[in-house]
Amino acid sequence: MKIISGIDRVEELTKLVKAGIDELYCGLFVPNIPSHGNSSLNRREGLLQNLTNYQEAGILIKKCHFFGIPIYFTLNSFYSYKNYKAVLEQISNLVALGADGFIVSDISIINYIKNKHSNLKIILSVGGTVFNSESAEFYYKLGVDRITLPRHLSIEEISSITSNKIEFEIISLKDKCSFIDGFCSFYHFTPNNLSGKIIRNKFIIKTLLPNFVPNKIQQLIGKGSRPCSYNYSFKFLNDKELAKEEKEMVSSKIKTLIFGPYVFSGCSMCMLEELNKANIKYLKVTNRGRTTQEKVNNILFVRDCLNLLSTNLRKEEYVKQVKKSYNHYFGHKCTPVNCYFAREMWSLNG
Repeated sequence: MKIISGIDRVEELTKLVKAGIDELYCGLFVPNIPSHGNSSLNRREGLLQNLTNYQEAGILIKKCHFFGIPIYFTLNSFYSYKNYKAVLEQISNLVALGADGFIVSDISIINYIKNKHSNLKIILSVGGTVFNSESAEFYYKLGVDRITLPRHLSIEEISSITSNKIEFEIISLKDKCSFIDGFCSFYHFTPNNLSGKIIRNKFIIKTLLPNFVPNKIQQLIGKGSRPCSYNYSFKFLNDKELAKEEKEMVSSKIKTLIFGPYVFSGCSMCMLEELNKANIKYLKVTNRGRTTQEKVNNILFVRDCLNLLSTNLRKEEYVKQVKKSYNHYFGHKCTPVNCYFAREMWSLNG
């Protein structure tokens, strides 16, 4: 099983390589070309979560190839007609720089890459929403080389979809989401995290301070936020069905599921053996937008778990060691809220 990590800066590469990555992916910030109301053509907005220009992209590609590591670029949104020129231009420019492939969701972009750049790898984004073997077969015939499966699938459902015709990956660590990504039009950034990231990220300090310009903050984080993390109130459409106390209880449970502690810090490491048997060979770590040290810790944790898996420990002992490692790297115990496969883990615990 291979580890795929996001990267945002060229200077992070050596540390990520030492931590144990096998592949990398990233986005590219292109100013003044709107897509879904932000300034990038992928689903991560602003400078914090993207390379900043083609020169940086070219340097990163060359350095990745020096280490023998493929790097893929995200064009994983769905595009209106007015965006296609910008998308195709970005593809052309990145191909000229030596990009190994693209992570995409839009069927028309898949067709374009397959017809114009057949030597490049096409990875279907989690936004492609593959829920069954028929949709996997559809994308295989379309020319996709690898499918990223949705977060909510169980091990049994994953097993029913995967095959040896095509590669499969899952989002294995971080960014657990209560919603279906491919049907989501929310942005992927939380404004409340901004001050902490400015303090911790040397790139941001160097870029914004001491010559701080107020409108640069919008370039930094993009025009959006992560509204799904806001503390919503819930209104029941049929007031007759539930008493007031029952409504408050249900609303509280929904909020706990969506906005609970560490809700975005999903983990699937306890189920690596089952995932491997289910033909999952690629483990994505959603590291974009995180500090370099956070990226490194995430990769080291996954690498530790893969090393543990290779020792053929009994399941109970393996899970115990994974939880110990989780606590070591993240400073808190894992909970069912963190777990991508909480149902399966519940079954294991009887």
